[in-house]
Amino acid sequence: VMDVEGLTDVISLTVNATDGSVCSDTLENENFEIAFSSEEYISGLDYALGTSLDTNNSSCALQVITNTVNNPWARYSIDIDIASNGLVPGDQLLFKIDGNSKEGKSRIEVVEDFIPNTGEIGYSFGNDWSTYQKTITIPNNISKLSIWLFSNYGSSNPGIGLYDNLTVSKIINGGASLGNKKNSNDLNSADNAIINSIDEEFKIFPNPTSGILNINLSSYYDREVRIYIYNSINQVVKTYFFEKNHKQIEEIELLNLSNGLYYLGLQSNNNYKSVSFILRK
Repeated sequence: VMDVEGLTDVISLTVNATDGSVCSDTLENENFEIAFSSEEYISGLDYALGTSLDTNNSSCALQVITNTVNNPWARYSIDIDIASNGLVPGDQLLFKIDGNSKEGKSRIEVVEDFIPNTGEIGYSFGNDWSTYQKTITIPNNISKLSIWLFSNYGSSNPGIGLYDNLTVSKIINGGASLGNKKNSNDLNSADNAIINSIDEEFKIFPNPTSGILNINLSSYYDREVRIYIYNSINQVVKTYFFEKNHKQIEEIELLNLSNGLYYLGLQSNNNYKSVSFILRK
């Protein structure tokens, strides 16, 4: 650059490329039934930037970026307020998120009341897109859960973490969870009262089942439906997909699973419902 007096100087100019798409610089819950109350930059995080250039089969992902050194715990924080979402101790929440350690170490943690080392969830992603999910039970005497998304976890170097498709859903009501029963592992116990439906629209039968389970989907006839089967430690062991105009009663086969307690989750649009059942062959 030359000024009017003929003196020259060198300046540095950085230009960020874009594909023209407009993305929010936040990561919103894809299940609108659980609202996020606040989002913050913590411990030296420089910024979060929406991008459509590197996503996991969505229109936009979120880059969590630290440009400076000596910020090993820089993170993007999202709060879930317990009371304002109508949540109570004993409710079970399913957390699901895609992550990619683009230029650093992407990691998700979920902590109680913004307190470190109270981790309900802690998981580090690899160098390509992958999906992580876990179900947690809301403990007593907390006011919020904080989701922490790190740019370069544990490193003093700058870093970029990529995150996409964040979903937080309530899948079990605290008063309905079989985990509150005295002996949920004893399949013959009288205390194992089985809840066959969570409303009149969504029923499964027979329960217990010997391996074939029927699902009443008559109220979801004009909607796509995904079915998830979880074992007693909240791992997904089977999934099913039914397109629009499916049968009113759909049948699923569970013969290759072991006897025990399971949960069936139904997702349609942004709604998620669940019910427990017992497999006894």
